[in-house]
Amino acid sequence: MGARTQHAPMNKALQRRLPFVLLALVTCVTTVSFYPWNADAGFAVNDALWYAHAAETDGRASINGHHPLFHLILLPVTQLLRASGVEHPGHMAVRFVAGFSLSAVILLCGALAGWRRRALAPLLLLLVTRCVFIETAVGESLALSAATILFALRLASDASASLLRVGIATSLALLARQDAILIVPGILLALQVRTPAAQRSIKRLMIWLSATGVVTLMLYLALWRLSGTLEFTTFLFRIAQEEGRAWAQPEFPGVQEIAFRFATLGAAVTGVQGHFAAFSLNIAIGISWVALLFVVTRCAGGDRAPSPLRSGFGAILLVHFCFYTWFEPQNFEWWFVDMVLLVALCCAGLRNPRHAVRIIALALTTLGIAGVLSAHGPSTCTLRNTSLARAAAVAAEWSHDAKGPVVLSYGYRAHTALHLLRVPHDAELLREPPEAEEAGRRLQHALPTTGKPLVVLLDRFVGDGQPAQYSLTLDYLAHWLDEIPPIPPGRVWKQNGKSQVLWLEVPK
Repeated sequence: MGARTQHAPMNKALQRRLPFVLLALVTCVTTVSFYPWNADAGFAVNDALWYAHAAETDGRASINGHHPLFHLILLPVTQLLRASGVEHPGHMAVRFVAGFSLSAVILLCGALAGWRRRALAPLLLLLVTRCVFIETAVGESLALSAATILFALRLASDASASLLRVGIATSLALLARQDAILIVPGILLALQVRTPAAQRSIKRLMIWLSATGVVTLMLYLALWRLSGTLEFTTFLFRIAQEEGRAWAQPEFPGVQEIAFRFATLGAAVTGVQGHFAAFSLNIAIGISWVALLFVVTRCAGGDRAPSPLRSGFGAILLVHFCFYTWFEPQNFEWWFVDMVLLVALCCAGLRNPRHAVRIIALALTTLGIAGVLSAHGPSTCTLRNTSLARAAAVAAEWSHDAKGPVVLSYGYRAHTALHLLRVPHDAELLREPPEAEEAGRRLQHALPTTGKPLVVLLDRFVGDGQPAQYSLTLDYLAHWLDEIPPIPPGRVWKQNGKSQVLWLEVPK
């Protein structure tokens, strides 16, 4: 009788957790398996392909100082998959790491909600957004960063969590991505608010911050030595040193940058609708999603989240907004963490629910999911194609011709495709895709200079992968490449009626 009584609470606890565990499993399986390893989606997002390839070929040298923990986890997962006979183990590993990280976010949100099933509503509204789904499905590092940040903020808001545990969690977040340093003010504020007024001590917080900073820096030094990079500054700032990348605004952000920042919230939810200049539409989408989250949470019986969590999130959101209005305001990826934390805040507010109007919450959640999926679903599914990878395979085959052609990539995505196949090529001549006339002039100049045929790989289908691109169907190369026949002895390989690999020779 006693054993039955003891097992009853345990079974009940497991039953409460089961919906979140199932959602986490379904999410992980879906994100890991949705795209082929060489899908167009990977080229649209791009970075994860380089991380995966480096994990397969460079070993410890692949550890990137911008997100070293991501690569540190990636390496053994890649080795395990390779030992298991999995093809393209690095590319599968990035998806596994990202998928498990998003599953961890789900479970952390479930814990914040006290495992109440009504918290599934805001979670589902998060999981169907284009940013969260596609970034995870291609294996980007943002999901791991979001999971570690949420874990650190949750501990910082919990009065029963020791400063040591909070310090370890904060160090993990800082190792997951360097830009997690922006959460430090939020962590400090949460720690301060959670402490009873009579026991608050700025000195104690500063000692904790200094100790956490020193430990994190020592870990960065250890990972630098492990990577084998010659200089520590190169290891830390390699991303910022990338040529041809305008990371931040040269001047103080103005109205346009603020508009970009708001518009990218809508792009994070449904992808760019119309085009980036359609600020009002994309801003309205982003604001509508946030409003829907709030209304659904209230209808589900949600109340205000605990004060430390609210204070910490508010500080993080403020710092993120200011920083990312200056740093790449046009990049929707920088809403990933904020969206996760906002949903976590909603889930925490459902821990002790009040009177609920569940039918309205269910109806609004269903409508929201349908609306978001209808806006980006077609383009997100189209990115399952492998158009660029197929074209790159043709360019690789042509590169072995007895005439010894010089291979050129037109744009960065074509460069990535050739890099993955280890095809020697010139990535600089057409690195920033010029207008068709300028590209023609450069190629005409390069032909007699090289004295060899040119093989040119172009991307005609991927682009930025945004819904707006597919709806507007803009293709300024169509007239020059698809309607004008090649000059003999040149030839063209086409895909779906579009020229994608060119063989150019000086006419005899």
